[in-house]
Amino acid sequence: MKIKKYEKRVSAILLNKAKARDCDYVLYGFILLAYNIDITTLSTRDFLKGLHSKQYPSFEGVGRCRRKLQEKHKELRGTKWNARHAEQEKVKTEINLF
Repeated sequence: MKIKKYEKRVSAILLNKAKARDCDYVLYGFILLAYNIDITTLSTRDFLKGLHSKQYPSFEGVGRCRRKLQEKHKELRGTKWNARHAEQEKVKTEINLF
């Protein structure tokens, strides 16, 4: 699935579930619930097979979608957003030293 396919659901979750704004694992759990995927009944093997066959949303795609939405919409940002972006500038500086 492409990022655009996740946008409405990710946006709604970020708006209504503050915990999901700072943690992709929490966000992904809510995404699975939104897609009516009951992870309590899935074995790890079946879940991984489903991820591989694109039966379930891509974890990376959901995370990319969150980052894009938070970049554009301040109200969807979590409490850690500013700290992460402050750290980003520090990392950019360190990378440029090499």
